[in-house]
Amino acid sequence: MIRAVSRTKGDLIDLLELSGGCVSAMDGLWFLAVEEAFGNAEAVKLDMKVREKYTHVLVKRLKRQLNLSGSGIEKIAQIIETDPSFLTNDYEISRLSRDRMFLRVNRCTVLEAMERCGRKEFMCEKTTGSYFRNIAREIEAKVSVHAIKLPPRNSSDEVCCEWLFEARAPFSANKSAEKST
Repeated sequence: MIRAVSRTKGDLIDLLELSGGCVSAMDGLWFLAVEEAFGNAEAVKLDMKVREKYTHVLVKRLKRQLNLSGSGIEKIAQIIETDPSFLTNDYEISRLSRDRMFLRVNRCTVLEAMERCGRKEFMCEKTTGSYFRNIAREIEAKVSVHAIKLPPRNSSDEVCCEWLFEARAPFSANKSAEKST
């Protein structure tokens, strides 16, 4: 357990950012090891499976630990903002309305590592998209997640990715009956 009494607030923030970076590094190293042993397709498949389980545990623990309020889009934003594995990224969340949220990632440590290694193929839609969709599913099944902008990018000054989260309208029996006549 962290001995908060012997650390300053700044030290604890630095430690939290370091922890997030270590989680991110371990995720990347795990992916590379699986990719080397079994190929890219299998590594992506297993990564998505792990992310599904991770987001279930993450949401459950954060809801319990932080007593998160709100519902739907608001709670999804709270989960993303407090996920230790996402803390290393520079991002902005704009709540466009009660039912819509826009997320822009300006700096992504994972993308930067892939670019440094010379990768040309990026699986952000599958991996990060899966992460966001799993969080949305854990919070509110009627939220859809759409990739607006994805890598590759022409320079490191460009935005890494952009995502739109939208609560879908609930199914209406009247609308269904109208369409069938």
